[in-house]
Amino acid sequence: MSSFTWRFPLRSEREWQLEAKHILESSRDTSSAHKTLESDIDTPPSFTSGRSICPKCNHTLGFLDLIPVLSFILHKGRCRHCESPISPRYLLIEISFAVISFPLILLTSSPLQFASLFLIFLSLFIAAVIDIENKWIPDECSLMIIASSFVALLLNAQPLADNVLGLICGYALVYFLRLFYLHFRQIEAIGLGDAKLLAAIGAWLGFSNLPYVIMFAASLGMIGALIIRATRSTRIPFGPFLVISSISLFYYLRLT
Repeated sequence: MSSFTWRFPLRSEREWQLEAKHILESSRDTSSAHKTLESDIDTPPSFTSGRSICPKCNHTLGFLDLIPVLSFILHKGRCRHCESPISPRYLLIEISFAVISFPLILLTSSPLQFASLFLIFLSLFIAAVIDIENKWIPDECSLMIIASSFVALLLNAQPLADNVLGLICGYALVYFLRLFYLHFRQIEAIGLGDAKLLAAIGAWLGFSNLPYVIMFAASLGMIGALIIRATRSTRIPFGPFLVISSISLFYYLRLT
């Protein structure tokens, strides 16, 4: 989890850089340009292959070094090989996700229901972490939430109308709000990543619950802006507030 949220943005940014360079250097010889572009940009670590290493000593980490939470505690927050301190970021991410997702075990009645909700929570959490650290939200997270939501609805033979409307209205609301700010204030107040995330949340919780998600997220956003004394030029990611709001509403609806 913590490793994925670190590696995925690096690989995505590398792909964007390669695409940009290909466009800028399209007039050059294709084969030589391709080789030059590849060599100019460092290859970040893969999240699908290769072994994890310590960023300080480059020692390959084994199974005992990669057990979530437990490895951090057993090794007292340090690399087992070079004794360099490990960022508490990894521990915080792993514990946070465990806390928000563990109740799903108690609230689901079938493995399929648990799997769909787990994928939704996982995608929401990854979106929030990446938005906090990199100020953008992966489309893959929003697509996974949408797919998992509709698969769960179809498996349970539930009507789709409210969720389809939630998807459409969630995206449209943020999209037109963004256009409003761009036209009248010449600022990008909110990104399309937030529009896609709210669309996914609408597909998950339905149109009828969308106003509660938006109001709670907006309230959290205003409180956050006051706490950090945000100015007009301060960029505060809205995705994490949408995630907190939607997960809180989900548990509220399940427990009441």
